[in-house]
Amino acid sequence: MKSHSDNSAIIEHHRRQLSCWLWEWQLDCNLRAAPDGEAKAEPAVHFIRRASGLTAMKKVRRPATSQIRLLWPVGCDESPRPLYVAVLLKLCGDAFLIAPFSRFSEPATPGEWITGLKALPARVLCLWNARVVSSSSLACSWIAGNMTKQQTNMALEVYLHAQHGNPLVTVPETCIGPPVRHPLDPRYRYMAGESDLLQESIRTLEEKVESDSRDGILYGLSPSRRLLAAEERAGYGGSKRRKRTGKDSEE
Repeated sequence: MKSHSDNSAIIEHHRRQLSCWLWEWQLDCNLRAAPDGEAKAEPAVHFIRRASGLTAMKKVRRPATSQIRLLWPVGCDESPRPLYVAVLLKLCGDAFLIAPFSRFSEPATPGEWITGLKALPARVLCLWNARVVSSSSLACSWIAGNMTKQQTNMALEVYLHAQHGNPLVTVPETCIGPPVRHPLDPRYRYMAGESDLLQESIRTLEEKVESDSRDGILYGLSPSRRLLAAEERAGYGGSKRRKRTGKDSEE
């Protein structure tokens, strides 16, 4: 059982955490509200074209647990930032449980966890915002890195804590964010925006899968097989031997 001093230390830690988060949040809001001509956040598509913030991006079509993947930009040029997700769990029906990373360095709520990863886009994982995504949709993204099995298990522990109230066992309370109590807390607005962004990103993936499937169907053959099917037929006037008739043999 925790002592009063332990609880006081955690409360004080969460106060400092919230103060830092609110400073980041206000700075982010000011940048987004900047008029034309002033400094603004770089569109996600430009960031993606340059490089990944984690490691060199690789095209891996098959999603797998513990991957960190970069989602397709929402609205391409209008997307506010690159959105990275962690692949947490393989589910039945060829689907995966994923959770997005925060754009801030501090966790905002008890459903956000400090991962310990050094890459800036992967410092805090938002388990309260976890979603189920089909494997085909997730395949329309890029792999940008990996978490360890231990990190993935800890993320699932925070997910169960946030979604179902399960107790934390291996994750320290200092590695998750402070509770949200006041109905006018700005974190509610932050969470609504993050939820909408992820939902729109998933919709973009689903539309891309549908578009690729509609444009690429041709008897179920790959491009190389279609080329062979077209080229194996003998051309007009080719060198195939003409069958001799009785008249030909008489001549």
